[in-house]
Amino acid sequence: MNLEVDVGTKLEGEYLEQTQDKRNEGVLKSWLPYWVMNAFMNHLTIMNEAAQKNVCISMLQGKGKGKPAVIIGSGPSLDLTAPLLGNWKGAVFACGSNALIPTRWGHQPEYICVFDAGDSLYPKMLGWNWQGSTLLTHPSASPLIVKNWKWDKYYYLMMHYGIQWFEEIQPLAYGDFTRFEYEAPPRIKIMVGNAGCTVNNAVQLASFMGFNPLFLIGVDCGYPEGKERCTRWEFIDGEWRDLGPDIYTDRKLHVSDNGILTTEEQIEYKAALLDVWRIDSKARVNSKIYQIKLACGLTKQEIENGLSNPQADEELSKIDLRESCVQLFDCSKGIITEFPKIEFQEV
Repeated sequence: MNLEVDVGTKLEGEYLEQTQDKRNEGVLKSWLPYWVMNAFMNHLTIMNEAAQKNVCISMLQGKGKGKPAVIIGSGPSLDLTAPLLGNWKGAVFACGSNALIPTRWGHQPEYICVFDAGDSLYPKMLGWNWQGSTLLTHPSASPLIVKNWKWDKYYYLMMHYGIQWFEEIQPLAYGDFTRFEYEAPPRIKIMVGNAGCTVNNAVQLASFMGFNPLFLIGVDCGYPEGKERCTRWEFIDGEWRDLGPDIYTDRKLHVSDNGILTTEEQIEYKAALLDVWRIDSKARVNSKIYQIKLACGLTKQEIENGLSNPQADEELSKIDLRESCVQLFDCSKGIITEFPKIEFQEV
C-alpha cells in the first residue's frame, strides 16, 4: 500500500512540534508501568539463568572487534537489500519484528535485539528454531519472549536518566553490587540508554561489542516512494509466506529535508540516532586519549584534571583520533543524510 496525499495538502517539514523532554515525558507516562511490571515478572527467570552463567552483555564486549555488521530496519527499502543478505559474510543485527526477513533470504541474524515491553513481537518470532541467534534484551522486555527464548541470550539494563526506577531501584535487583557478591549470582551491570527505537538500540550494542564498520539497511525513517513498510515474511507449515507490507501509519505526515514523506515519530528516531552516534564517538575519542595518557605515566586523577605531559602530547600527535570511532554507512533510501551513503551491493 502506498500513502496518498490529497492535492493541496500542506505538509509539515522535518522538525519536532514538542521538545524532546516533553516527548520523553509522554513515553514515560505510557510505558513506565509496563517496564516496572515486566522487570518484576522477569526477575525469577533471569536470576535462574544467571545462576548457571554470567548473562550480562559485558560478556560480549569486544566479540565483534574489527568485524563488519549490518543493522536492519523495517523501512520499505529493505525489500531491495534483504535478498542480498544471503551472500553477506558479516554479522546481522535484527529486531523481533523483522528477524525472519534476513532468515528468509538466507542469513539468520546473529543477534536479535528485543527492546519493546509489549507482547506483540512474540507471535512474529514463532515457527523458527533460533539456534545460532543470540537474543540481546533487558529485564523490562516482554516476559513472553524472555521466558520462552531457549537459545543464547544476554541482558543489559535499560536506562532513562533522571528517573529513580532506572537509576536506583532497578540496579538494586539486577545490578552488580559488591554487597550482593556472596548472596546472589552474577548480575547485570551494563546500562544502555533508551534511544527511541530498536535500530538505535542495536547501533549502541553493536558498537559496544566492537563491530566496525556498521551498515544500515531498511533504516528509512520515512516512506520513500510513498511506501510504508517492508514486506513481512512468516514461516508456516514448513514454507515461507509473503504477508505483504506491515501497514500502521495513521499519523500526521511531514516532508523531510530531502523531500521524503515521514512522520514526527520517525524524525525523532533519526534525531535520536544522531545523538547516539555523537555521544558514542565522543566517548571513544575520550577513551583513546585516556589510555594513551595512562600509558605515558599520568595518574587517573591527573587525567581527570585535564593534565598531560610531553610524552603523551607526542603520542597523541601521531594518531588520528577519528580512527577510534566506528564507521557507520547508510545503505537505506530514507531521510538520513548525515552519514556516508553506499549501495549495499557494493559492500
